[in-house]
Amino acid sequence: MNHRLLALAAFAALAFAPGCSLFYGSVNQTFAEGNKGYADLVLPEYKAYIDADPNLDDDSKEIRKGTADKWVRLIDDALVPAEEE
Repeated sequence: MNHRLLALAAFAALAFAPGCSLFYGSVNQTFAEGNKGYADLVLPEYKAYIDADPNLDDDSKEIRKGTADKWVRLIDDALVPAEEE
């Protein structure tokens, strides 16, 4: 594997790991808030679609729902609480 790609993957894993404060507060808050609004609007319907899809097995459904949940956690971790702004 290319060492640069491996280093980038390791950096990304650490930078966006839950609880990691490497980029805490450095994300454009308007962007994060927009993603949160989009996720709140779209994910309930997406998860219902996943549950109803007869072509997906249980493991595939859990993977897709887990990915959606991780997206929400990443957004929540990027949002700076109002008292810290």
